[in-house]
Amino acid sequence: MRALFLKGSRTKLISWSRLVGLLTWSDYVHVELQLSNGLCITASLKENRVVIRYLDINEDDYYPVEIPCTAEQEEMIYEKAMRIAYGGAEYDVDGIIHFLLFLWQQRPDKWFCSELIVYLLMFAGVLTFKQIQLTVKDLYRELIKLLGQSG
Repeated sequence: MRALFLKGSRTKLISWSRLVGLLTWSDYVHVELQLSNGLCITASLKENRVVIRYLDINEDDYYPVEIPCTAEQEEMIYEKAMRIAYGGAEYDVDGIIHFLLFLWQQRPDKWFCSELIVYLLMFAGVLTFKQIQLTVKDLYRELIKLLGQSG
């Protein structure tokens, strides 16, 4: 399993992702969790929902961070993501704005990408984070630190 971090330089000149990157001072503007079978899990603003799909990944656009886990943990992540996605969960635009204003409060029916990935990793016991509300940049830094990888 791996986290795929979308590089901000690879997004359109003017886009929501680019704006998020500017507001969070980040080179990475989006994250997907890719399971060992290639299936990707994320919260998508474009689709306004939590999505589980296969992506045609251009390795030049994404920076992968390998996340060791057991087959059981990966299955737990998949099953929980399915329940969230098919339970009608939406993209949390308001949550991003509130997060940037330090007024964050998690809603179980609304997610942004990094928040969803942190939740799923913690739910399955893969990794422990101090908080769920991490920006894409903060998630990248935490994964590198927790996994002892170089970024």
